[in-house]
Amino acid sequence: MVPDVMGMSQADAEAKLHTGGVRDVRTDNPEQLTAAARVCSEVPGGGHENRVSLPVVLRYCDHTPVAQNGPPSLIGLQPDQARQRALGNGWTHNVVVREISDDPNCKLGTVCRTYPEDWQYNNSADLVLYVAGKMAIKAPE
Repeated sequence: MVPDVMGMSQADAEAKLHTGGVRDVRTDNPEQLTAAARVCSEVPGGGHENRVSLPVVLRYCDHTPVAQNGPPSLIGLQPDQARQRALGNGWTHNVVVREISDDPNCKLGTVCRTYPEDWQYNNSADLVLYVAGKMAIKAPE
């Protein structure tokens, strides 16, 4: 499996990929490599199977830290609101809604979690919004 290196510096990303068995790591845009640059695209993406002989291609973007700790939260929003917030904060790929019923603490019809969790820095695949569907029943303790 290809390790997920989204949001990492060049040195950290390459070290993690090599540790994960990837031997051929390429940079799509070497002109963007600065001390502040972070991986903003990884092909194939983290979690995909990869033959050792195939390259993993990384693209770097200037990383400007956001004022808050991480991307704006989508948790607790209605799916349409979460989609708009993600698109308004730079998401450029598909937004997929999946129903879950395994979270008793999640309000029906709202986003309970996302994949990837660090969606603002991992813009290379679909953003999955997990929305509470059928009510989960919390077992007594």
